[in-house]
Amino acid sequence: MKKEILLPSTLTLGIIVISFGAIIIRMIEGASVFAISAWRLGVASIVLLPFALHRRALRSVGLRAALLSGLSGAFLSAHFILWVASLDYTSVASSVVLVSTSPIFVGLGARLFINEPPSFILKIAIALAVGGGV
Repeated sequence: MKKEILLPSTLTLGIIVISFGAIIIRMIEGASVFAISAWRLGVASIVLLPFALHRRALRSVGLRAALLSGLSGAFLSAHFILWVASLDYTSVASSVVLVSTSPIFVGLGARLFINEPPSFILKIAIALAVGGGV
């Protein structure tokens, strides 16, 4: 398939799949927060594993990069556990609005901690996050 067709269709499919995540999680009853998060990340890992193994650049990843990647995965896991738990305390809409505001906090953190001004792309992301939240 041509790259001009593959990229937009892959992005569209990804957006559709992600868009229903909170609603589906809300519909699951009886499963623990940890089980829901583990299944969500586990299925995503299985889907992405063939693509990761196919890339030659990933075969030469050093120990430091692998450890940082693992640490990033641990933080992502914590994010999903806390986010799924939040659905027990608030509506899906409120939870998704809070998660969608992450570009705002990234921009503020970058400015406060590393004195990096917001880029044009970040400003667009913030506008989309605020617009989507309204």
